[in-house]
Amino acid sequence: MYRILLWKAFARSVTRAVRFVERKVRDWTRPCSGAPLLLGLMADLTQSKRELLAENALLHQHLIVACRQFKHPKLRRSDRLCLAFLARVATH
Repeated sequence: MYRILLWKAFARSVTRAVRFVERKVRDWTRPCSGAPLLLGLMADLTQSKRELLAENALLHQHLIVACRQFKHPKLRRSDRLCLAFLARVATH
């Protein structure tokens, strides 16, 4: 009986913790609106052209990775050993 009550209390605690984390992730990933957006614009206006180009390049790379339509093949241990052997033979 005591174990069941203890287990239920533990399950409730875990459920609350998971919901808390879900809310925080949702809040962190929500786009800014209003004043924070204006503050971001002001910060961008003070950056140099070089910094803006670097940021743009980084964001473009993130977009490329996010839009990738194919998955990388999963290599087995034998595949890796074969590739390592071929790389060693090819360099000598």
